[in-house]
Amino acid sequence: MLIFLKEWITAVVSMVIFMTVIDLVLPHNSGFKKYVSLVTGLIVVITILVPVFKLIDKRVDVQATILQYTDDFNKKQYEIDKSNLQKSINEQTMEVYKEKLRKQIEQEVYRETGKKYTVIKLEVVEDTNSINYAEIKALEFKVSQDESSVKPVDKVVIGGQQTEEKEFKDVKVINFLKEKFNIDPSLVKFKK
Repeated sequence: MLIFLKEWITAVVSMVIFMTVIDLVLPHNSGFKKYVSLVTGLIVVITILVPVFKLIDKRVDVQATILQYTDDFNKKQYEIDKSNLQKSINEQTMEVYKEKLRKQIEQEVYRETGKKYTVIKLEVVEDTNSINYAEIKALEFKVSQDESSVKPVDKVVIGGQQTEEKEFKDVKVINFLKEKFNIDPSLVKFKK
């Protein structure tokens, strides 16, 4: 009985030392650390309880239990990684969509009106659960200046506050956007 007790105490102490070393090796700011602490705590509890189960004469397979907990842990970690990956994919897809839409609008407006505008602001509905997903919420244009042409000089105010860029409406562009892209005219702004 003393040999059994000595082996049990040795196993518990060695397991606690091993788990402490693992805990010290992991970085403190890691989200992974809490899962490792949970698993190592369960291993210590199982190590403590195995002799009790042996005394009751119930057969507990420690390796199977550890494998079960490890498998459960891996499944949960996989689900977390999968959701993070899906979120990242959705964000990247939305950025690519907005960039392509921005270029398409600029090209179509130039082709239809002959006026060169740059889309400086494009907001779309990014909620994937919304029925209006990817619908344009706001669109703002700025007049693109041709580098080869002579540009008029804006009025310079010395000692005064600088004025914001002037807003205006280009009815031809607004009507085209309404017809082609079904964009509400109140969502479209222009700046010089």
